[in-house]
Amino acid sequence: MVRHIEYALSLVGEDHVSIGLDYSFDQASTRAYLARMSEDARRKLRLDGELTMAPPETFPGIAQLMLARGHPAHIVRKVLGENLLRLAEQVWR
Repeated sequence: MVRHIEYALSLVGEDHVSIGLDYSFDQASTRAYLARMSEDARRKLRLDGELTMAPPETFPGIAQLMLARGHPAHIVRKVLGENLLRLAEQVWR
């Protein structure tokens, strides 16, 4: 996951990358829902492979690994929530 974050950071910059908080605690139901989607809908959502989710308890490990790989703390904070919070404040005024 950290490699994916690093790739996104290299593409769009530190102000535009954040981890989504849409984790499903009932993954069986989520997978069943996705299986019922039309092929067109799955393609539009780019669901062409196996769906994997990182549970919230992995966030501290993600932060530690990013720091260990040399990312400054302010960028780690942005990725782990500050960017999402900033966007939400702008959109939901």
